[in-house]
Amino acid sequence: MNAVVKALREELLADAPLVALLADPKAVWEDVAPQGSGHPFVVISLNSGPKEFTLDGLAFDKPRYLIKAVDPSSSAVKAGQIADRVEAVLTDADLTIAGRHHAYLRPESDVAYSEVKDGKTYRHRGGLYRLYVA
Repeated sequence: MNAVVKALREELLADAPLVALLADPKAVWEDVAPQGSGHPFVVISLNSGPKEFTLDGLAFDKPRYLIKAVDPSSSAVKAGQIADRVEAVLTDADLTIAGRHHAYLRPESDVAYSEVKDGKTYRHRGGLYRLYVA
């Protein structure tokens, strides 16, 4: 797990109201949840990773992460509640990122879609979050 994802995960898991909405007190995963994980859970995935350079070299990274709740339900209510809580926790959060300086964290866009697998509907709700990291 890279240092940014680790910091995002730690920030989310430190929030008791968010953890109370999840199936497991550690149910924030990078990319995919482990097989057999309970629902609902949160997934953090790198969406894009642009970099800003000066003549002296790298000035800062501007990664954008997809952070979403996944819940198998006929309704998107719980996934939406989790997504709202994630946004409340992360907007302007002061992350501690090993070896880096965090300068900015804000949501850029909402994400909402559903998928059906083996006759079960999974609701995905969350957002794309931009960070600036020097």
